[in-house]
Amino acid sequence: MRKKRKKGFGLMALVITSTFFAAFGQYFIKKGLNQASIASLSDLLSLLNFSFIFGFGLYGVGAVMLIMALREGKLSLVYPIISLGFIWVALLGSYLLKETLSLANWLGIMVIIGGASFVGLGDKHG
Repeated sequence: MRKKRKKGFGLMALVITSTFFAAFGQYFIKKGLNQASIASLSDLLSLLNFSFIFGFGLYGVGAVMLIMALREGKLSLVYPIISLGFIWVALLGSYLLKETLSLANWLGIMVIIGGASFVGLGDKHG
């Protein structure tokens, strides 16, 4: 029983960490896109800047971590936890990009937290 609990904690830590990597990856991709000017197909090379490439790297690491978690855990438990990534992206956008979060955004964040919590509780009791 103790080993199962330890495995569950490690699995959730892996999933949550993967959402951080993916969220920071999306932030850097956005930052890289803001640095590029794409007016034509030939301008696609302007995407090859540090932020854009670094963002894809972070996003890729997050994807690999998620694959590892999906291999070990139950899909019905692991996959809904990925929704936490929406929270990290909203907070990064607000804090680093100075985007404004509306009341609806904050309510959505609370719904996501509640939903992820219910999924976790349902697994313990189911």
